[in-house]
Amino acid sequence: MHALAATLDRWNARHPWSHNAAYSWFVVAHARALRRRGGSSVLDVGCGAGLLLTRLGRVLPDAAGVEPDPRMARLAARSGARITAELPAEPVDLVVLVASLHHLDADDALPRLRALVRPGGRLVAIAPTRSTWGDLPREVLSLVANPIVGFVRHPLGTDRAPEHMTAPTVAPTLSHRELRSSARRHLPDARVWPGPFWRSVVVWGAP
Repeated sequence: MHALAATLDRWNARHPWSHNAAYSWFVVAHARALRRRGGSSVLDVGCGAGLLLTRLGRVLPDAAGVEPDPRMARLAARSGARITAELPAEPVDLVVLVASLHHLDADDALPRLRALVRPGGRLVAIAPTRSTWGDLPREVLSLVANPIVGFVRHPLGTDRAPEHMTAPTVAPTLSHRELRSSARRHLPDARVWPGPFWRSVVVWGAP
């Protein structure tokens, strides 16, 4: 088992891809839905190198990102969007967190983020969560799919991860069940479900 894990680690390092990319279409779809309803602004919290922010800015032109890491913030600034290290004061139509909520204390952050969503707007979070035995079926599926997707995206392999995948990381402390409990405490009627590639999805619509 250890040998298999080591082999998978070497393969995945040779064919790297961002698990967050599997959810980009989903986040952009929410942006398009809000644009059809007259929305124009989006805040990407923890925007990293700004790849998703660039796509969101093509849909909602008033795009801004929050990125505390100086190196990632410089990369994100190339998107042309406003990049800051702090949350803004003005509310927006869409608040997005992709692989950033686990860097924060959810019980502290979610009420602050909720206040940034305009009436009728949405909060969408794609959050890494701590694995538990209950996650085993989707973990197995992700383990099988991960090297396949990596090979399709980078069939020739590479010696180093793309720069946008080198942002500082932390291990998630909340399980899916714990994240769901926190989200439902602070985001009434939020929809929370487990997704592939070690992520949970949170969607909340502001009344």
